[in-house]
Amino acid sequence: MDDSSPHAPASQAWSEHSLGPLLAHLADGVLVVADDGRVRFANPAAAALLGRPAHDLIGARCPLPLTDDGPVSLPDQPERLVSVRVSHATHAGQQVAIATLHEVTDQLRAERRRHRVMLAARRAAMVQVARTAAHEIRNPAAVILANLSMMGKVVEDLDTALTEGGLSRRKRTQLRIDEALTDMREMLADNIASIARMRSFLQEFRDQLRTPRPPVEWIDLSEVAAVACDLCTPLAAPEVHITHDLPALPRIAGDWQGLVQVAASLVTNAVEAALAHHRASDSATPGRVEVRTYADDTHVFLMVSDTGAGIDPAAASALFDPLFVPSVGGKPLGMSLAIVADIVSEHGGQVETETAPDAGSRFQISLPRDNGLTPTEPTETAAPGALRGRVLIIVDDPDMTRSLRRLLQEEHDLVCADGGAQAFDIVMIDRDFDVILCALSMREMDGAEVYRRVRALSADLAARMVFIGDSTAAPSVEQFVATERPMVLELPLAPELLRDLIARRSR
Repeated sequence: MDDSSPHAPASQAWSEHSLGPLLAHLADGVLVVADDGRVRFANPAAAALLGRPAHDLIGARCPLPLTDDGPVSLPDQPERLVSVRVSHATHAGQQVAIATLHEVTDQLRAERRRHRVMLAARRAAMVQVARTAAHEIRNPAAVILANLSMMGKVVEDLDTALTEGGLSRRKRTQLRIDEALTDMREMLADNIASIARMRSFLQEFRDQLRTPRPPVEWIDLSEVAAVACDLCTPLAAPEVHITHDLPALPRIAGDWQGLVQVAASLVTNAVEAALAHHRASDSATPGRVEVRTYADDTHVFLMVSDTGAGIDPAAASALFDPLFVPSVGGKPLGMSLAIVADIVSEHGGQVETETAPDAGSRFQISLPRDNGLTPTEPTETAAPGALRGRVLIIVDDPDMTRSLRRLLQEEHDLVCADGGAQAFDIVMIDRDFDVILCALSMREMDGAEVYRRVRALSADLAARMVFIGDSTAAPSVEQFVATERPMVLELPLAPELLRDLIARRSR
């Protein structure tokens, strides 16, 4: 914009104002907006966020809503989110709004990933508690049932003894013996039937709690720990500092999602313990959590230590009880460690603990490099319809999502992601999908970009992707299809072809 613009003098005044050079060096974006809705000043950070030169922004309508209601999407970049803080001032006799822009995309994604991991871990802990409760009920129920059966035999033996002993019918009637024996038989029968119903219910309950065995893949424990640190960083800052030393390690066969739950559980508990102790002690020094991985000739190790208050020795023996949750000052911290011990045990590993009051805690996971697990190989020859598959659907069109749900939900387990960004958040912590159905064309992140990101994460996972759409919709789509040669199902979809494809790829 040149100086002849009616907005130029005010804009120039802001640029030359003593605050102008200071605002120009802020990491956050700053927009000054007049009461007519037009931008009077934009610092370089705001221009970079909005993808436009500052001189193009000045005099133009403010491209963002001036609201503190929550994160908003950037224009033409809906996958990126910024928080907007607005204050008002008077400059050169004119009312202006000063908007500070701070990108929160990575923070919100990390929070969503952490929430999913924590939710999965808490569900697993709940399942374990339910299984323990069912087991504890089944054992006394079996004893009661055995005793009832013995009591039934005693009743019959008593009846026989009375009959053979020559007790007269008149005396039996007078003493109401037959009536009592009948009542006892009925009560025993009712109790036996009730226990049988309870045992049947418990068996059904246990069957429902059974979860399919997770897929086994090659895993670097340092990558698992890095994900856990990323997930927990928003929880820690600024009062607790997470430091880590995560060199590349020899890969082991294991359950990716399960080990992420283990690492996230330990780091979460450590952060909450350090945070609680920091606040209770009113110290100016931040709390610390250290996450470290290393390996020797036979094992890989994950160690998580904190500067919390430690765990009372009386409670230390119960750390891995399904019903025990560590606490500080009576406040529960994080999650039960029973699920951690179970997952580690499934990998042939061990959990070691060092803790003492006011000395913090250290948890170490050791996993054998040769644990007997075999990475899951995709099966291409399963008979169509023989197995129920797990399918991730990545589509940002609600109508298409509904159509795919109607088509597949009776035969397969579906997880639906509204676009590529949400899908990538999901596969960061959950890779157990037989097929990933992905639209070629989407608003925020197209199918080609989703494929590239997934492949960088796991080549095996990328090999399970099947694309839906018009392979000639755009030159970029044509180039992706020609270069990568993915499987593409052209629209309109042939339902039987899609069903057959998923059935054949289901494990």
